[in-house]
Amino acid sequence: MTVVSGVYNNKAKQVAVDANGNVQTAVAGTNVKGFGKVTPSDTTDLATPAIAIAVEVSGALSVVKLDGTTELIPAVLLPAGVILPFPVKRIRATGTTASGVWVFN
Repeated sequence: MTVVSGVYNNKAKQVAVDANGNVQTAVAGTNVKGFGKVTPSDTTDLATPAIAIAVEVSGALSVVKLDGTTELIPAVLLPAGVILPFPVKRIRATGTTASGVWVFN
């Protein structure tokens, strides 16, 4: 997955593009300040809470939501290469089967 930035209708946008050049989804650039690949951890919160997540290989994702509760997002809701608006403060290792986890904040 590659993230490409640009301007559309006078607004900054970022889009995720898969290996075949297909646009997967758009994220308002005014909301996204940064993004990057992360290593799941059961004890360490993200440096900045995420407003969206994406995975390179679909699987379940165990997360800590902004309110501190734990949630297991099933693989059926996490297709590879799609940016999804799941605000989280931690990606947990225990229970996570997805790989190549990216966060957008």
